[in-house]
Amino acid sequence: MKKLLLLTMVAVAIVGCSKDGSDSYITAESVTISPSRVELQPGKTTTLRATVLPANVENKTVQWISHNEYVATVDPATGVVTAHALGQATIIAQAENGVSGECTVVVVRDPQEVNRDRAALMDLYNALGGDNWAVNTNWGSDKPLTEWHGVEGPRDTGKIERIDLYMNNMAGEIPASLANLTDLVDINLANNNISGPLPATLGTLPKLKYLAVFGNRMSGKIPASVTQNADLWNNCWAHIIWKTTSI
Repeated sequence: MKKLLLLTMVAVAIVGCSKDGSDSYITAESVTISPSRVELQPGKTTTLRATVLPANVENKTVQWISHNEYVATVDPATGVVTAHALGQATIIAQAENGVSGECTVVVVRDPQEVNRDRAALMDLYNALGGDNWAVNTNWGSDKPLTEWHGVEGPRDTGKIERIDLYMNNMAGEIPASLANLTDLVDINLANNNISGPLPATLGTLPKLKYLAVFGNRMSGKIPASVTQNADLWNNCWAHIIWKTTSI
């Protein structure tokens, strides 16, 4: 009888013991991430927090995983998220038994930058008779600015780097506010019906390498800000000069 009782006690002890020798091993039943949704701009970071329940779970460690590392990455140990490109990524916090929680990370441009760029584009549209352009698809709409006809930029940043409105039935004077598009590298407004002077502000654009305004009815002196911008002037002086220009 004593032997039977002893064997029963040993069996109960084996069933109740966990891998670490405790009476029971509590595993995760749920994982939640705070915040559950976050917006970031490219290059910015934020730290996510994971709550593992029940409170007495043995191992509260989680592994962090990004399901779209092109848009955002996450440190697998700390939960620090880094935004890289416009778009959306799902971040996972996974407990050792596979139970997980999710957070949605949306990477967007700075709204102030978007409003600034939109205003500069609409100034161009209004000044150069946009309603009468040969093609004005999406101009003035709620579509992303780089989906407006002739407006181009990398998908990952959404910044405007190129305006190509070559031979598009444009008429009027180029507004000085075009220079508010500070990421511009390339402007092509050639072969239209543009008149008036070339705004001096365009020569101050820090990244501008190409400017084409030939084939228009422009007049006046080319601003010193353009002729003294070595990168710009050396690259495309022949595309800037018009017949009645004085330099």
